Amino acid sequence: MLYEVNLFPWRENKLKRRIKAFAYGLAMSVTLGILVLIVWFLFAMNSISIQNARNTYLKEKNAALKFKVNKAYSLNAKKKTLLHQVKLLNALQQKQEQSLMSWAALSRALPDNVYLLSITHKGSALLIDGRAESNKGIAQLMRNLNESPYFDKATLSRINLINQSSDKETEQAFEVTIPLHSVKALSD
Repeated sequence: MLYEVNLFPWRENKLKRRIKAFAYGLAMSVTLGILVLIVWFLFAMNSISIQNARNTYLKEKNAALKFKVNKAYSLNAKKKTLLHQVKLLNALQQKQEQSLMSWAALSRALPDNVYLLSITHKGSALLIDGRAESNKGIAQLMRNLNESPYFDKATLSRINLINQSSDKETEQAFEVTIPLHSVKALSD
């Protein structure tokens, strides 16, 4: 008698176990793969958010720096305009001092017997019209103007006798020209 052993159910069970183990391994691999993808995605999103935060920080600092640079440029421009204004004011003050010193020097250079009728600014020269009792007064005025530290090269443009009376009182009309560019600057 021959025993017949049927191995078909055993093989079928073994195949089912293998398929089940394969499916379990496949499911674990897929799950592990999905888990790795999720972790990688979260890590990438975290890195992107950190980089975006850094970019935002840099943009804020860059905007603040641009504001400071623009403020520095505007302050520099304001400084330049103020320095220019200070230079202009200093120049005006020097010219004012020069004018005042010129007037003071002119009054000191004027002898007693000479008086001025008009002082005219014409072109680049100062024209002085005046009267003198004698030629000596005019000569003294010219010497005083040329000796003054504020004037030089004063020229007598015209001299006329206007009044000659019998009692020897004569009056002379004169005109003196002083070039403006030759008015000497003050030296402290």
